Amino acid sequence: MNKAIIAAMRELLGIVSKTGELLSDGFNRTDLIIHEKAPRDYVTELDLAVERQLVEALRSQFPEWGILAEESGASAGDTPGSEICWIVDPLDGTANFIHGIPHVAISVALARQRSSGFELLGGVVFNPILEQMYSAVRGEGAFLNGVRLRLRPAPPLAESFLATGFPIRWHEVLAQYLPCFSRIALDCGGMRRLGSAALDLCYTAAGNFHGFWEPHLAPWDVAAGGIILQEAGGSVVDFSGGDRFVETGNIIAGDPVLVKALLDIIRQYFS
Repeated sequence: MNKAIIAAMRELLGIVSKTGELLSDGFNRTDLIIHEKAPRDYVTELDLAVERQLVEALRSQFPEWGILAEESGASAGDTPGSEICWIVDPLDGTANFIHGIPHVAISVALARQRSSGFELLGGVVFNPILEQMYSAVRGEGAFLNGVRLRLRPAPPLAESFLATGFPIRWHEVLAQYLPCFSRIALDCGGMRRLGSAALDLCYTAAGNFHGFWEPHLAPWDVAAGGIILQEAGGSVVDFSGGDRFVETGNIIAGDPVLVKALLDIIRQYFS
């Protein structure tokens, strides 16, 4: 099966690279059509166009596998009983894209659906504006533009440089998040909010950040970046310390020792 996964991920690199041209060509367009799905939750015509092109290509090349996509939801393709599925985010960082900030990505993961949750098999995260292609296959390592990524040991929390995201669409989470954010901000060496969880995880895998944490994300936000970080040698857990970060949307990631230090703090605020 691993040979089939490796071959599929090789195909995925080409599909994502080609589809990324839609985003690079449309970056900084002034006539972009934008819709508000919910308060502070936007979708553009390019989110929809990229997802449509990705889904059509994946369904054509892999009709036996299902698809879970941000804008169109779940589809089992031609075989509803398939346990293998693609998890697709056509544009992670839509708000950045709208405002001309080049921290955006296409994120696609391949996973096996089990009764206990998703088993991640591979992932690709591509920033077409900066031409950064992150990729990983379970057991085969993680790469940035073909160069292998190996996580470096992180410094103590007091010297660590972290990434996070604000759950601005989930007011019920803010009461827990804000005091937790304040505590970590005071305890760490620095923290940034860049607006793309998929890229934040990849930047952690590449050593730009020492760690990343955020609550209440969707599977397509964390699946591809999660396996890329794992394959670079990082630890990725949920807020209970378990491995169900794709299902819960609550994620702590980075160097294992640093993840443990963050987990000890976050558990005090998120039960």
